[in-house]
Amino acid sequence: MLIYWMSTIALLIPICAMAQCLTGNCFNGKGKFKYTNEAVYDGHFRNGKPHGEGILFYSNGNRYDGEWKNGKKSGEGLLVFTNGARYQGQFSNNFMDGFGQYTFRDGSKYEGFFADDRPNGQGTVIQTDGTKITGIWKDGKLLSKESPAAQAESNTPDSKNDHENISSTSPAIATNRPPTSAPYKDPLHAGDVNIYAVIVGISRYENFEALKYSDDDAYRIYALLKSPEGGAIPDQNIHILIDESAVKENIVRAMKTVSEQADENDVIICYFAGHGLDGYFLPIDSDGYRRRIPYISLREYLAGSRAKQKLFMADACYSGSLLAYRSPNLNQLQNFYQQLSESRGGTAFLLSSKQAEYSKEASGLRQGVFSYFLIEGLKGQADQNQDRIVTIEELYQYIQSGVRKYTKNEQNPLLAGQFQPDLPVSWVRN
Repeated sequence: MLIYWMSTIALLIPICAMAQCLTGNCFNGKGKFKYTNEAVYDGHFRNGKPHGEGILFYSNGNRYDGEWKNGKKSGEGLLVFTNGARYQGQFSNNFMDGFGQYTFRDGSKYEGFFADDRPNGQGTVIQTDGTKITGIWKDGKLLSKESPAAQAESNTPDSKNDHENISSTSPAIATNRPPTSAPYKDPLHAGDVNIYAVIVGISRYENFEALKYSDDDAYRIYALLKSPEGGAIPDQNIHILIDESAVKENIVRAMKTVSEQADENDVIICYFAGHGLDGYFLPIDSDGYRRRIPYISLREYLAGSRAKQKLFMADACYSGSLLAYRSPNLNQLQNFYQQLSESRGGTAFLLSSKQAEYSKEASGLRQGVFSYFLIEGLKGQADQNQDRIVTIEELYQYIQSGVRKYTKNEQNPLLAGQFQPDLPVSWVRN
């Protein structure tokens, strides 16, 4: 028996967006405020933010009724989902944090301590048939059961329950929340090398000019990484966040997840496409000041990971401030993983532009210029020595030449970090 826990993070909304005050005092007092995404908050305000008691009616039908602090859920509250699930308990900084009870839509419950929207600490699962699983939980996983009696009570084989997970059953959560189960291992991949990926693409900004192709570029990167040439990465290892799902919390959580999952043999690939400011990537819920993601924090996630190799690619303005199905050839795919396992590792940052430059989109390409040459290079155009392995150095040379020529030297991609020049990034089909 496995119960899967997934976060409610996809349901968090940017409550700093401005729309209109419907009634009352929506700056310092009590009032009702309607946001640009159609959510409505009815409660107390301080300095223009929810503060004190209030109810937020989400645009998707969910509801939070409880305490707020500086615009975030903090204190005691009730979060009710349209699918029938609910959480009653403590919140901090918009997360389930402290003691609480989560009731799943099938009637089963988890009662205990939470942190970062997941069971963390002492807690008990009570299933609909009355059986209980009590023990210590970490990030939604059961680390140790309370006693042999409690273990027997779960009525499941011990070997399958050393890392049990709990899952909220909210579909809106499940599509954006990476699973917390053990990392996927594919026996095909030589040396137990696994590739983990975070793909972010944002076009439909609410507070900025919309971009035309960032979401499409992200889907193209996803398709490439799913293909044999890109490593045939399984869905379990890819976290793709497009437009509405690319809020700050989801992006940060995905980065933390892959950084923690990857071990000493593994590879992390990150692709970010969207708006950027000097030193920051802008999630869809950012207004340019609040809820932006410092590039340095993305670097720190990668630096803290045990992964042997890390490749970060960004198609965003000022990114330089970061300093049809075809049958696969399994021998070539295995050779690609073999080269990954034998490489010395490192971290590479492949960025679309210098610090003070804009990243351009081209209607003629129907893509971002950087992303176009990135994808074409990964597909094989960058394989200069024709050994059917594209290295990071070959890829950079191809992208730099193509982008500079196409933009008449107005955009200059960068490659930085500590890595070996022959780090493999894709392979070319015969």
